[in-house]
Amino acid sequence: MTTREDKTLCDTRATELADQLCENITGKGFREGDFFMTETDLASRYQVSRTIAREAVSRLRGLGILQSRKGKGLLIGRPNPVGLLSRSMPFIGQSELELSQLAQFRYTLEIGSVDLAVANAADAQINELREIVEQHRQVFDDAEPFFKHTELELNFHCLILQMTGNELISGMHQVLVEFFAKAPSEITGWTEIQPDIAWGHQAIAEAIAQRDAETMRALLRQHLQPLLNLG
Repeated sequence: MTTREDKTLCDTRATELADQLCENITGKGFREGDFFMTETDLASRYQVSRTIAREAVSRLRGLGILQSRKGKGLLIGRPNPVGLLSRSMPFIGQSELELSQLAQFRYTLEIGSVDLAVANAADAQINELREIVEQHRQVFDDAEPFFKHTELELNFHCLILQMTGNELISGMHQVLVEFFAKAPSEITGWTEIQPDIAWGHQAIAEAIAQRDAETMRALLRQHLQPLLNLG
């Protein structure tokens, strides 16, 4: 019969082995798709049980560091930080502290991306941003349902982060924006889009068009200020 102490020891050893394997992988310059070893070889080389070997491998597979291929053994994978964040989101942001930290993360990511967005924005992206602004103005004038405002708000902010040209930044940001867009109002406290928030999009878009990073940063800080009040 497995005791709690046995399980704790197994978890600890699996964690230690996973750390050792990471050091081995990074230290020897493995590349994505390279053969690493089989689980049997791993257990023998590191002198651990097959149970511990499987648990350590399972953890690294979950991170994308290792992949299992039938008949081939373990291959080097490619971690996907955006995918990991996306899979984690349903399980975080439930407490006031976590919600506040996620809101601060999004705020910091957007404000910190201003210089890249302004420097790298293509003319086609700026025109697309202006089209979103016009659509937002129209749905606001027509008193469209709340979800229409939410969809345009999401598209507006995601496009700005896409302007950075950095897929990691834009990917992480999109996961966060979609979380706040889908979260129940009793969690976020957002029940409607205020006129000044909706109209603020136009000023932000024009600041980008003018390549004015300082003005855009100031406008975006004001626009995102409600995020810092969450939690």
